[in-house]
Amino acid sequence: MPPFSHRPIRASAIGIAATFSAGSTAAQLTPSIPHVIDVSGDCPTTTAFSAEFERILPPLAERGPSLQPGARISVVDRGASYVVTVGERARLYADPKRDCEERARVGAVFAALTLYPPRPIIEPVPAAPPAATPVVVDHATVARASSPRSVRIQIALGARVDRSLDARSTASFGGDVRTAVMPGTFGAALGFGFHGPTTIPLGAATSVEEERVSLDLSLRYSPATHPLWIALDAGPAPNLRRFLGVGLPVVSRQTRFDIGARLSALVGVDMITSLRALPIAGFLGGSLEYEPTPYTMTVAPDGAVGRAPRAWIGGILGLSGAFE
Repeated sequence: MPPFSHRPIRASAIGIAATFSAGSTAAQLTPSIPHVIDVSGDCPTTTAFSAEFERILPPLAERGPSLQPGARISVVDRGASYVVTVGERARLYADPKRDCEERARVGAVFAALTLYPPRPIIEPVPAAPPAATPVVVDHATVARASSPRSVRIQIALGARVDRSLDARSTASFGGDVRTAVMPGTFGAALGFGFHGPTTIPLGAATSVEEERVSLDLSLRYSPATHPLWIALDAGPAPNLRRFLGVGLPVVSRQTRFDIGARLSALVGVDMITSLRALPIAGFLGGSLEYEPTPYTMTVAPDGAVGRAPRAWIGGILGLSGAFE
């Protein structure tokens, strides 16, 4: 009976290395953890299987420690087939030709890969870039910055009533037309007003009627706000004044041109209208006009009979439109 034919043989990896150190350089590369090898039968032989196992094991062992340290390796010859068992894993191979070298090679590969399976290569995952800080965009501001600056044109038409600070005079009724050019919050306003006759008593049976036509060029402050808006005007106010004496011995008519100052404030509320190109707003306003050199009225042959009012206050109610 040839040696190792049917009797199990225990051989450590270190012992196998010593056996083949003289004839195989591969056998000198033994793993540090021994494995028990049992070969039953003569195809393959213990020598052939151990040689193949020791040849392919060192490169695989460099990957890391065995998954089953000290696991038992068993090879059983069943004639037309053979079984290789490594620990709790077993595999049956059919080989009716009984190619013993192929059996040793296939069995050794199965045993080595079971003990030292390939490790997946895990590349480090790059760290995610820090989250970008959200940027809040004010679209209205961007639109204003990117678009050319527009100019607003304001037109106002209203009915007005005025009264001098002289308690003796009567109220005056008239009309007012104003237009303004607004490149921004500040702009220029031009106004024209007609003030109907007002009566200024001079005595028991005499009086003077005064009519005024005013023209003013003012600086305007008017923020573009909706639906409520305001406009403040201030500037010089040239005016043409006509006086007519009533109840005097002779007819007396006098005309005078003066330059005063005018302050006014308008408050408007946008109205719903289908005229999108010309939004309409209703407004209410007040004004103060001041004459620094009041006119002294004279009548021949009596001479000076009175003085024209120095200051007027007024109110205006009307409609305005604005477009760009």
